[in-house]
Amino acid sequence: YEQFIGQHIQISSLGDLGKIIKIAVGEQLTKEGIAPAKIGWIALALVLLSFLRWRRRNVLFFIVLMVSIILIATGSYLNYPLWKFIPGFSKLHHVQRSLFLLAFAWSVLAGFGVEVLRERLEKAARLRERTITFVVLLVLSLIIFELGFSRLEFVDGNKIIDFRGQMEQNQLMQYLSKQGGIFRIHNINTRMIGGVTTTYASHLGLEILYTTS
Repeated sequence: YEQFIGQHIQISSLGDLGKIIKIAVGEQLTKEGIAPAKIGWIALALVLLSFLRWRRRNVLFFIVLMVSIILIATGSYLNYPLWKFIPGFSKLHHVQRSLFLLAFAWSVLAGFGVEVLRERLEKAARLRERTITFVVLLVLSLIIFELGFSRLEFVDGNKIIDFRGQMEQNQLMQYLSKQGGIFRIHNINTRMIGGVTTTYASHLGLEILYTTS
């Protein structure tokens, strides 16, 4: 069960719920090992607008999906019955990986939010010019804020490297890429199967045999 929970968004107080927003707008939770979803402030605002259509079954479905994934990714009490009674869940690990479904739900809800915004603008016929001006200014402000003030990088800017240059300078990898046969790289770990070796090897067409002690 501990392996199933694995990495997750650590919620110890109501204030920690703000981590969900951080993930949405593109901040990486380094301590928990959680990568950002990066849907941004504009899409997040549209998600909130979609809640006005919660009585529609398709909207309600994605709201429920969103809430369920948040509960799973935060390691809540929902996880134990899933792990204990639902086939397949006991074979999984690191519940934070369910966040890709959260990004999907957010994207769909943002689409419903666009529909709500369009309908509201159509109803505001008398105030259309002022309303459209306000919406345009709001969107521009969000874009400026998102691009200018929020850090949306997946990694620290200081750690971004010249990947192609690294590959060309790595003599061992270049040598291996010219050899015949398969399983030319053995990625042996002591505690886990994984790592970033695949990222490097795949660009040179190298095959990898994963093992662990």
